[in-house]
Amino acid sequence: MKILLINPPRQQTIRGEIEDNLSEALNVYPPLGLAYLKAVVEQAGTHEVILADLQFPGYSQVEVAHAVRENAPDLVGVSVLTHNILDVKETLLTIKRIRPDAICVLGGPHIDVFPAESIELQGAQLAMYGECEKAFPLLLDALTEARLDLKEAKLKTVPQLIWKDPDGQIIINENTELPLELDDLPFPAAVSDSRYHGPLESEPVATILSSRGCPFRCVFCSTPHVYYRARSPESIIAEMKFYRNAGVRHFYFVDDVFNITADRVKEFSRALSLSGLKATWSFRARVDAVSKDMFTLAKLAGAERIQFGVETSTDEGLSLIGKNCSIDDVEKAFRMAREAGILTVAYFILGCPHEKHPNDVRRTVDFAISLDPDYAVFNAMAIFPGTRIHDLAVESGVIRENTWSTFAAKPEPGFQVPLWTLYFSAAKLRGMLKEANHRFYYRPKVVMRELQRVKSFGDLVHKAKVALNL
Repeated sequence: MKILLINPPRQQTIRGEIEDNLSEALNVYPPLGLAYLKAVVEQAGTHEVILADLQFPGYSQVEVAHAVRENAPDLVGVSVLTHNILDVKETLLTIKRIRPDAICVLGGPHIDVFPAESIELQGAQLAMYGECEKAFPLLLDALTEARLDLKEAKLKTVPQLIWKDPDGQIIINENTELPLELDDLPFPAAVSDSRYHGPLESEPVATILSSRGCPFRCVFCSTPHVYYRARSPESIIAEMKFYRNAGVRHFYFVDDVFNITADRVKEFSRALSLSGLKATWSFRARVDAVSKDMFTLAKLAGAERIQFGVETSTDEGLSLIGKNCSIDDVEKAFRMAREAGILTVAYFILGCPHEKHPNDVRRTVDFAISLDPDYAVFNAMAIFPGTRIHDLAVESGVIRENTWSTFAAKPEPGFQVPLWTLYFSAAKLRGMLKEANHRFYYRPKVVMRELQRVKSFGDLVHKAKVALNL
Protein backbone atom coordinates (compact mmCIF):
# COMPACT_ATOMS: atom_id res chain seq x y z
CA MET A 1 0.00 0.00 0.00
CA LYS A 2 1.18 3.53 -0.75
CA ILE A 3 0.55 5.98 2.07
CA LEU A 4 0.75 9.77 2.01
CA LEU A 5 0.77 11.66 5.32
CA ILE A 6 -0.13 15.34 4.98
CA ASN A 7 0.39 18.26 7.34
CA PRO A 8 -1.96 20.80 5.70
CA PRO A 9 -1.03 24.35 4.63
CA ARG A 10 -1.52 27.25 7.06
CA GLN A 11 -3.77 29.41 4.91
CA GLN A 12 -6.88 29.62 7.09
CA THR A 13 -5.62 29.11 10.64
CA ILE A 14 -8.38 30.19 12.97
CA ARG A 15 -7.54 33.24 15.00
CA GLY A 16 -6.56 32.52 18.57
CA GLU A 17 -5.06 34.28 21.54
CA ILE A 18 -2.01 35.52 19.59
CA GLU A 19 -2.36 37.57 16.43
CA ASP A 20 -1.93 35.40 13.31
CA ASN A 21 0.97 37.39 11.89
CA LEU A 22 2.86 37.13 15.17
CA SER A 23 2.22 33.42 15.73
CA GLU A 24 3.46 32.58 12.23
CA ALA A 25 6.61 34.60 12.84
CA LEU A 26 7.25 32.76 16.10
CA ASN A 27 7.72 29.17 15.00
CA VAL A 28 7.51 26.48 12.37
CA TYR A 29 8.03 23.09 13.99
CA PRO A 30 8.09 19.57 12.54
CA PRO A 31 4.85 17.55 12.64
CA LEU A 32 6.10 15.00 15.16
CA GLY A 33 2.84 13.03 15.23
CA LEU A 34 3.03 12.27 11.52
CA ALA A 35 6.78 11.74 11.72
CA TYR A 36 6.35 9.04 14.36
CA LEU A 37 3.67 7.31 12.25
CA LYS A 38 5.99 7.39 9.25
CA ALA A 39 8.76 5.87 11.33
CA VAL A 40 6.70 2.94 12.66
CA VAL A 41 5.33 2.14 9.19
CA GLU A 42 8.82 2.25 7.69
CA GLN A 43 10.13 0.07 10.50
CA ALA A 44 7.60 -2.63 9.61
CA GLY A 45 8.77 -2.48 6.00
CA THR A 46 5.44 -3.54 4.51
CA HIS A 47 4.20 -0.28 3.01
CA GLU A 48 5.63 2.76 1.27
CA VAL A 49 5.00 5.98 3.19
CA ILE A 50 5.64 9.63 2.27
CA LEU A 51 5.32 12.64 4.59
CA ALA A 52 4.36 15.95 2.98
CA ASP A 53 4.77 18.83 5.43
CA LEU A 54 2.97 21.72 3.75
CA GLN A 55 2.75 24.20 6.65
CA PHE A 56 5.47 26.55 5.37
CA PRO A 57 4.65 30.16 4.44
CA GLY A 58 3.38 30.47 0.87
CA TYR A 59 2.16 26.86 0.62
CA SER A 60 -1.45 26.30 -0.42
CA GLN A 61 -3.78 23.69 -1.88
CA VAL A 62 -1.59 23.82 -4.99
CA GLU A 63 1.08 21.94 -3.02
CA VAL A 64 -1.52 19.50 -1.69
CA ALA A 65 -2.64 18.75 -5.23
CA HIS A 66 0.96 18.30 -6.36
CA ALA A 67 1.72 15.88 -3.51
CA VAL A 68 -1.35 13.78 -4.29
CA ARG A 69 -0.69 13.68 -8.05
CA GLU A 70 3.00 12.92 -7.66
CA ASN A 71 2.56 10.10 -5.13
CA ALA A 72 -0.79 8.60 -6.19
CA PRO A 73 -1.49 7.22 -2.70
CA ASP A 74 -3.90 4.45 -1.75
CA LEU A 75 -4.40 6.01 1.68
CA VAL A 76 -3.94 9.60 2.87
CA GLY A 77 -3.54 10.50 6.53
CA VAL A 78 -4.26 14.13 7.45
CA SER A 79 -3.20 15.82 10.69
CA VAL A 80 -5.96 17.79 12.45
CA LEU A 81 -5.11 20.31 15.20
CA THR A 82 -8.40 22.29 15.57
CA HIS A 83 -6.58 25.50 14.57
CA ASN A 84 -6.13 24.07 11.06
CA ILE A 85 -9.60 22.54 10.61
CA LEU A 86 -10.50 24.91 7.75
CA ASP A 87 -7.34 23.90 5.88
CA VAL A 88 -8.11 20.24 6.64
CA LYS A 89 -11.55 20.70 5.11
CA GLU A 90 -10.02 22.10 1.90
CA THR A 91 -7.29 19.45 1.89
CA LEU A 92 -9.87 16.64 1.97
CA LEU A 93 -11.68 18.17 -1.00
CA THR A 94 -8.41 18.48 -2.93
CA ILE A 95 -7.48 14.86 -2.23
CA LYS A 96 -10.85 13.52 -3.34
CA ARG A 97 -10.89 15.69 -6.46
CA ILE A 98 -7.56 14.31 -7.64
CA ARG A 99 -7.57 10.83 -6.10
CA PRO A 100 -11.24 9.91 -5.44
CA ASP A 101 -10.47 6.28 -4.57
CA ALA A 102 -7.86 7.10 -1.94
CA ILE A 103 -8.96 6.32 1.63
CA CYS A 104 -8.78 9.45 3.80
CA VAL A 105 -7.95 9.02 7.49
CA LEU A 106 -7.90 11.88 10.00
CA GLY A 107 -5.79 11.95 13.15
CA GLY A 108 -4.53 14.40 15.73
CA PRO A 109 -5.63 16.15 18.94
CA HIS A 110 -8.80 17.54 17.37
CA ILE A 111 -10.15 14.02 16.92
CA ASP A 112 -9.84 13.32 20.65
CA VAL A 113 -12.39 16.05 21.39
CA PHE A 114 -14.60 15.85 18.28
CA PRO A 115 -14.62 12.25 17.02
CA ALA A 116 -18.13 12.23 15.56
CA GLU A 117 -17.87 15.71 14.02
CA SER A 118 -14.55 14.81 12.39
CA ILE A 119 -15.79 11.68 10.60
CA GLU A 120 -18.66 13.74 9.17
CA LEU A 121 -16.34 16.11 7.28
CA GLN A 122 -16.74 15.73 3.54
CA GLY A 123 -14.11 13.35 2.21
CA ALA A 124 -13.21 11.85 5.60
CA GLN A 125 -13.83 8.10 5.70
CA LEU A 126 -11.96 7.10 8.85
CA ALA A 127 -10.46 8.83 11.87
CA MET A 128 -8.26 7.75 14.77
CA TYR A 129 -7.93 9.22 18.25
CA GLY A 130 -5.12 9.10 20.79
CA GLU A 131 -1.56 7.90 20.26
CA CYS A 132 -1.73 5.77 17.13
CA GLU A 133 1.73 4.27 16.70
CA LYS A 134 0.28 0.83 17.56
CA ALA A 135 -3.22 1.25 16.18
CA PHE A 136 -2.35 2.77 12.77
CA PRO A 137 -0.35 -0.28 11.59
CA LEU A 138 -3.28 -2.47 12.67
CA LEU A 139 -5.56 -0.38 10.45
CA LEU A 140 -3.16 -0.83 7.54
CA ASP A 141 -3.19 -4.59 8.10
CA ALA A 142 -6.98 -4.68 8.11
CA LEU A 143 -7.20 -2.65 4.91
CA THR A 144 -4.51 -4.71 3.19
CA GLU A 145 -6.31 -7.93 4.05
CA ALA A 146 -9.52 -6.52 2.58
CA ARG A 147 -7.68 -5.20 -0.51
CA LEU A 148 -8.62 -1.61 0.44
CA ASP A 149 -12.34 -2.43 0.45
CA LEU A 150 -13.82 -0.59 3.44
CA LYS A 151 -16.96 -2.72 3.29
CA GLU A 152 -14.92 -5.90 3.66
CA ALA A 153 -12.30 -4.65 6.13
CA LYS A 154 -12.52 -5.88 9.72
CA LEU A 155 -12.72 -2.38 11.14
CA LYS A 156 -14.21 -3.57 14.43
CA THR A 157 -10.85 -5.10 15.32
CA VAL A 158 -8.88 -1.84 15.02
CA PRO A 159 -8.52 0.03 18.34
CA GLN A 160 -9.04 3.80 18.44
CA LEU A 161 -10.75 3.78 15.03
CA ILE A 162 -13.77 5.94 14.21
CA TRP A 163 -15.81 4.71 11.26
CA LYS A 164 -19.33 4.28 9.89
CA ASP A 165 -21.18 0.98 9.64
CA PRO A 166 -23.26 0.07 6.55
CA ASP A 167 -26.26 1.87 8.08
CA GLY A 168 -24.28 5.10 8.44
CA GLN A 169 -23.98 4.84 12.21
CA ILE A 170 -20.79 6.29 13.67
CA ILE A 171 -18.76 3.67 15.55
CA ILE A 172 -15.99 4.64 17.97
CA ASN A 173 -13.82 1.64 18.80
CA GLU A 174 -12.36 1.36 22.29
CA ASN A 175 -8.71 1.97 23.00
CA THR A 176 -7.56 -1.54 23.89
CA GLU A 177 -3.84 -0.81 23.51
CA LEU A 178 -1.60 -0.41 26.55
CA PRO A 179 0.24 2.93 26.89
CA LEU A 180 3.24 3.11 24.59
CA GLU A 181 6.70 2.37 25.94
CA LEU A 182 8.41 5.41 24.46
CA ASP A 183 11.91 3.94 24.36
CA ASP A 184 10.59 1.19 22.09
CA LEU A 185 9.50 3.65 19.39
CA PRO A 186 11.77 4.46 16.45
CA PHE A 187 12.93 8.05 16.15
CA PRO A 188 10.46 10.25 14.22
CA ALA A 189 11.23 10.20 10.51
CA ALA A 190 11.89 13.06 8.11
CA VAL A 191 11.85 15.96 10.55
CA SER A 192 15.18 17.61 9.66
CA ASP A 193 14.60 20.69 7.53
CA SER A 194 16.37 24.06 7.46
CA ARG A 195 13.00 25.83 7.44
CA TYR A 196 12.06 24.66 10.94
CA HIS A 197 12.73 27.32 13.55
CA GLY A 198 11.55 28.48 16.94
CA PRO A 199 10.56 31.94 18.18
CA LEU A 200 14.11 32.85 19.16
CA GLU A 201 16.17 30.94 16.59
CA SER A 202 16.90 31.96 13.04
CA GLU A 203 18.92 28.77 12.53
CA PRO A 204 17.36 25.30 12.12
CA VAL A 205 16.05 23.64 15.26
CA ALA A 206 15.08 20.04 15.97
CA THR A 207 12.17 19.32 18.28
CA ILE A 208 12.26 16.31 20.59
CA LEU A 209 9.47 14.76 22.59
CA SER A 210 11.10 13.18 25.63
CA SER A 211 7.85 12.38 27.45
CA ARG A 212 4.12 12.18 26.85
CA GLY A 213 1.21 13.11 29.05
CA CYS A 214 0.91 15.62 31.86
CA PRO A 215 -0.22 14.94 35.45
CA PHE A 216 -1.17 18.57 36.06
CA ARG A 217 -4.62 20.06 35.47
CA CYS A 218 -4.38 23.75 34.60
CA VAL A 219 -7.85 25.11 33.78
CA PHE A 220 -6.84 26.50 30.37
CA CYS A 221 -4.92 23.50 29.03
CA SER A 222 -6.39 21.27 26.33
CA THR A 223 -3.63 18.64 26.48
CA PRO A 224 -5.29 15.19 26.59
CA HIS A 225 -5.11 13.69 30.06
CA VAL A 226 -3.10 10.62 29.17
CA TYR A 227 -0.78 8.51 31.28
CA TYR A 228 2.56 10.25 31.85
CA ARG A 229 5.61 8.40 30.51
CA ALA A 230 9.18 9.51 30.02
CA ARG A 231 12.00 8.29 27.80
CA SER A 232 15.37 7.31 29.21
CA PRO A 233 18.31 9.73 28.92
CA GLU A 234 20.05 7.20 26.65
CA SER A 235 17.16 7.19 24.18
CA ILE A 236 16.93 10.99 24.13
CA ILE A 237 20.67 11.48 23.62
CA ALA A 238 20.75 8.91 20.81
CA GLU A 239 18.09 10.93 18.99
CA MET A 240 20.01 14.16 19.57
CA LYS A 241 23.13 12.57 18.09
CA PHE A 242 21.12 11.52 15.04
CA TYR A 243 20.13 15.14 14.38
CA ARG A 244 23.53 16.52 15.36
CA ASN A 245 25.12 14.39 12.64
CA ALA A 246 22.73 16.07 10.20
CA GLY A 247 24.03 19.50 11.25
CA VAL A 248 21.41 20.52 13.82
CA ARG A 249 22.95 22.42 16.73
CA HIS A 250 19.93 23.43 18.81
CA PHE A 251 17.22 21.20 20.30
CA TYR A 252 13.88 22.18 21.73
CA PHE A 253 12.09 19.74 24.02
CA VAL A 254 8.37 20.12 23.35
CA ASP A 255 7.17 18.08 26.34
CA ASP A 256 4.30 19.72 28.18
CA VAL A 257 6.59 19.67 31.23
CA PHE A 258 10.22 18.61 30.84
CA ASN A 259 11.06 19.01 34.53
CA ILE A 260 8.38 16.76 35.93
CA THR A 261 10.92 16.68 38.76
CA ALA A 262 14.21 18.50 39.17
CA ASP A 263 15.92 15.10 39.49
CA ARG A 264 14.83 14.13 35.99
CA VAL A 265 16.58 17.17 34.52
CA LYS A 266 19.68 16.52 36.63
CA GLU A 267 19.89 12.88 35.48
CA PHE A 268 19.53 13.87 31.83
CA SER A 269 22.05 16.71 32.16
CA ARG A 270 24.67 14.45 33.71
CA ALA A 271 24.18 11.84 30.97
CA LEU A 272 24.37 14.47 28.23
CA SER A 273 27.59 15.94 29.64
CA LEU A 274 29.17 12.47 29.83
CA SER A 275 28.11 11.71 26.24
CA GLY A 276 30.37 14.42 24.85
CA LEU A 277 27.61 15.75 22.58
CA LYS A 278 28.07 19.48 21.99
CA ALA A 279 24.73 21.17 21.48
CA THR A 280 22.41 23.75 22.96
CA TRP A 281 18.89 22.96 24.11
CA SER A 282 15.80 24.49 25.64
CA PHE A 283 12.66 23.20 27.32
CA ARG A 284 9.33 24.02 28.95
CA ALA A 285 9.22 23.89 32.73
CA ARG A 286 7.25 24.43 35.90
CA VAL A 287 8.57 26.89 38.47
CA ASP A 288 7.96 24.57 41.43
CA ALA A 289 10.03 21.60 40.23
CA VAL A 290 13.47 23.19 40.20
CA SER A 291 16.63 23.35 42.29
CA LYS A 292 19.93 25.18 42.18
CA ASP A 293 21.73 21.96 41.19
CA MET A 294 19.25 21.41 38.37
CA PHE A 295 20.06 24.76 36.80
CA THR A 296 23.81 24.35 37.29
CA LEU A 297 23.96 20.88 35.73
CA ALA A 298 21.65 21.86 32.88
CA LYS A 299 23.82 24.87 32.05
CA LEU A 300 26.98 22.73 32.03
CA ALA A 301 25.24 20.32 29.62
CA GLY A 302 24.34 23.10 27.18
CA ALA A 303 20.91 24.27 28.32
CA GLU A 304 20.41 27.69 26.78
CA ARG A 305 16.84 28.65 27.58
CA ILE A 306 13.94 27.61 29.83
CA GLN A 307 10.31 28.51 29.17
CA PHE A 308 8.19 28.88 32.29
CA GLY A 309 4.41 29.12 32.45
CA VAL A 310 3.96 31.94 34.97
CA GLU A 311 0.49 33.01 33.77
CA THR A 312 -0.48 35.58 36.42
CA SER A 313 0.81 37.74 39.27
CA THR A 314 -0.92 36.67 42.50
CA ASP A 315 -1.08 33.52 44.61
CA GLU A 316 -4.88 33.68 44.48
CA GLY A 317 -4.82 33.81 40.70
CA LEU A 318 -2.37 30.89 40.44
CA SER A 319 -4.63 28.80 42.66
CA LEU A 320 -7.78 29.65 40.71
CA ILE A 321 -6.28 28.59 37.37
CA GLY A 322 -4.93 25.34 38.79
CA LYS A 323 -1.21 26.04 38.69
CA ASN A 324 -0.67 24.84 42.29
CA CYS A 325 2.41 26.96 42.83
CA SER A 326 3.15 30.38 44.33
CA ILE A 327 4.61 33.73 43.31
CA ASP A 328 7.50 32.92 45.63
CA ASP A 329 8.15 29.78 43.52
CA VAL A 330 8.12 31.95 40.40
CA GLU A 331 10.60 34.48 41.73
CA LYS A 332 12.97 31.80 43.06
CA ALA A 333 12.97 29.88 39.76
CA PHE A 334 13.82 32.96 37.70
CA ARG A 335 16.48 34.08 40.16
CA MET A 336 18.21 30.67 40.11
CA ALA A 337 18.05 30.45 36.32
CA ARG A 338 19.57 33.92 36.01
CA GLU A 339 22.35 33.02 38.45
CA ALA A 340 23.12 29.90 36.40
CA GLY A 341 23.31 31.95 33.19
CA ILE A 342 20.28 30.36 31.49
CA LEU A 343 17.93 32.54 29.45
CA THR A 344 14.31 32.60 30.58
CA VAL A 345 10.98 32.99 28.84
CA ALA A 346 7.91 33.81 30.92
CA TYR A 347 4.42 33.03 29.60
CA PHE A 348 1.51 35.12 30.87
CA ILE A 349 -2.25 34.94 30.33
CA LEU A 350 -4.11 38.24 30.39
CA GLY A 351 -7.79 38.34 31.26
CA CYS A 352 -7.89 35.36 33.62
CA PRO A 353 -11.24 34.91 35.41
CA HIS A 354 -9.87 36.57 38.57
CA GLU A 355 -8.85 39.70 36.61
CA LYS A 356 -11.95 41.86 36.64
CA HIS A 357 -10.52 45.35 36.19
CA PRO A 358 -7.90 46.80 33.81
CA ASN A 359 -5.69 47.45 36.83
CA ASP A 360 -5.63 43.69 37.52
CA VAL A 361 -4.23 43.08 34.05
CA ARG A 362 -1.74 45.92 34.38
CA ARG A 363 -0.56 44.37 37.64
CA THR A 364 0.30 41.19 35.75
CA VAL A 365 2.27 43.19 33.19
CA ASP A 366 3.98 45.10 36.00
CA PHE A 367 4.96 41.77 37.51
CA ALA A 368 6.33 40.57 34.17
CA ILE A 369 8.54 43.66 33.97
CA SER A 370 9.72 43.36 37.57
CA LEU A 371 10.45 39.64 37.13
CA ASP A 372 12.71 40.66 34.24
CA PRO A 373 12.77 37.45 32.20
CA ASP A 374 14.79 37.61 29.00
CA TYR A 375 11.58 37.24 27.03
CA ALA A 376 7.88 37.40 27.84
CA VAL A 377 4.98 35.96 25.86
CA PHE A 378 1.54 37.42 26.53
CA ASN A 379 -1.64 35.57 25.57
CA ALA A 380 -5.29 36.25 26.23
CA MET A 381 -7.33 33.67 28.14
CA ALA A 382 -8.65 31.53 25.28
CA ILE A 383 -11.43 28.99 25.68
CA PHE A 384 -10.68 25.65 24.08
CA PRO A 385 -12.85 22.53 24.13
CA GLY A 386 -11.98 19.86 26.65
CA THR A 387 -10.73 22.36 29.24
CA ARG A 388 -12.05 23.35 32.65
CA ILE A 389 -12.17 27.00 31.57
CA HIS A 390 -14.54 25.91 28.78
CA ASP A 391 -16.94 24.40 31.29
CA LEU A 392 -16.70 27.53 33.47
CA ALA A 393 -17.33 29.72 30.42
CA VAL A 394 -20.50 27.78 29.61
CA GLU A 395 -21.69 28.02 33.22
CA SER A 396 -20.99 31.76 33.26
CA GLY A 397 -22.68 32.41 29.93
CA VAL A 398 -19.46 33.54 28.22
CA ILE A 399 -20.04 31.02 25.42
CA ARG A 400 -22.79 28.60 24.43
CA GLU A 401 -22.28 24.91 25.18
CA ASN A 402 -22.30 24.10 21.46
CA THR A 403 -20.04 26.94 20.30
CA TRP A 404 -17.12 24.65 19.51
CA SER A 405 -19.05 21.52 18.49
CA THR A 406 -21.11 23.53 15.98
CA PHE A 407 -17.95 24.88 14.38
CA ALA A 408 -16.25 21.46 14.43
CA ALA A 409 -19.25 19.90 12.64
CA LYS A 410 -19.36 22.58 9.97
CA PRO A 411 -16.14 24.64 9.85
CA GLU A 412 -16.59 27.95 8.09
CA PRO A 413 -14.22 30.94 7.67
CA GLY A 414 -14.59 33.79 10.12
CA PHE A 415 -14.62 31.72 13.29
CA GLN A 416 -12.44 33.07 16.10
CA VAL A 417 -11.29 31.21 19.17
CA PRO A 418 -13.54 32.53 21.97
CA LEU A 419 -11.87 34.46 24.76
CA TRP A 420 -12.87 34.89 28.40
CA THR A 421 -15.02 37.99 27.95
CA LEU A 422 -16.98 38.14 31.18
CA TYR A 423 -15.21 41.38 32.15
CA PHE A 424 -13.43 42.54 28.98
CA SER A 425 -14.40 42.45 25.32
CA ALA A 426 -12.25 40.51 22.85
CA ALA A 427 -11.17 43.81 21.30
CA LYS A 428 -10.18 45.15 24.73
CA LEU A 429 -8.16 42.00 25.47
CA ARG A 430 -6.30 42.25 22.17
CA GLY A 431 -5.57 45.88 22.92
CA MET A 432 -4.19 44.83 26.30
CA LEU A 433 -1.96 42.27 24.59
CA LYS A 434 -0.48 44.90 22.32
CA GLU A 435 0.03 47.28 25.24
CA ALA A 436 1.72 44.52 27.26
CA ASN A 437 4.14 43.71 24.43
CA HIS A 438 4.98 47.39 23.96
CA ARG A 439 5.53 47.98 27.66
CA PHE A 440 7.78 44.94 28.03
CA TYR A 441 9.81 45.04 24.83
CA TYR A 442 10.02 48.73 23.94
CA ARG A 443 12.31 49.47 26.87
CA PRO A 444 15.88 50.62 26.15
CA LYS A 445 17.21 47.90 28.45
CA VAL A 446 15.53 45.14 26.45
CA VAL A 447 16.39 46.60 23.04
CA MET A 448 20.08 46.93 23.94
CA ARG A 449 20.12 43.41 25.41
CA GLU A 450 18.76 41.95 22.19
CA LEU A 451 21.17 43.87 19.98
CA GLN A 452 24.05 42.47 22.02
CA ARG A 453 22.75 38.92 21.44
CA VAL A 454 22.54 39.13 17.65
CA LYS A 455 24.62 36.26 16.24
CA SER A 456 24.33 36.94 12.50
CA PHE A 457 22.56 39.04 9.89
CA GLY A 458 19.93 36.29 9.57
CA ASP A 459 19.40 36.38 13.31
CA LEU A 460 18.95 40.16 13.16
CA VAL A 461 16.36 39.84 10.39
CA HIS A 462 14.48 37.17 12.34
CA LYS A 463 14.39 39.26 15.52
CA ALA A 464 13.32 42.34 13.55
CA LYS A 465 10.46 40.39 11.96
CA VAL A 466 9.16 39.31 15.35
CA ALA A 467 9.59 42.81 16.82
CA LEU A 468 7.69 44.47 13.99
CA ASN A 469 4.73 42.17 14.64
CA LEU A 470 4.50 43.04 18.34
